[in-house]
Amino acid sequence: MKLFQYLKQWQARRRYRAALTIYLASYTYRCLSLHEQQRVSDWIRNLIDGKFNPAFSFKEFELFLPVRAKAAFWAVAMNSLGIPPAVPGELWQIPVQSRWGNLRLANKMILDWRSSSPATTQVQDYLKSKGVDVTSIDLGAK
Repeated sequence: MKLFQYLKQWQARRRYRAALTIYLASYTYRCLSLHEQQRVSDWIRNLIDGKFNPAFSFKEFELFLPVRAKAAFWAVAMNSLGIPPAVPGELWQIPVQSRWGNLRLANKMILDWRSSSPATTQVQDYLKSKGVDVTSIDLGAK
């Protein structure tokens, strides 16, 4: 019985961290200057183009992935580039990884994301208390 409770808590923490990171990344990316956004995009382009999957390029990343998936990659890129979250007092919840580890981190965040999860609601309430307008962050858009 305790094992199942532990697993449920572990899953909830993982989903909370994913939701927080994705919301922070989306908000931070919108707050960056065009030059900084280009730095983030170039970092992702170098990570994805021809390495992730020969059939998947940066153009497909820009055109077809929803914002929540892009935000996971933005978070990994901004963390690697040393760009802090735009919300004061927050840190990226991402461990340092190798080049291929960065792909895995982004993919894990995408898989851990649940729009209807209680963790997502908690993150929205938390960010609202920090003064972030979470209603303007549309993570379902492309």
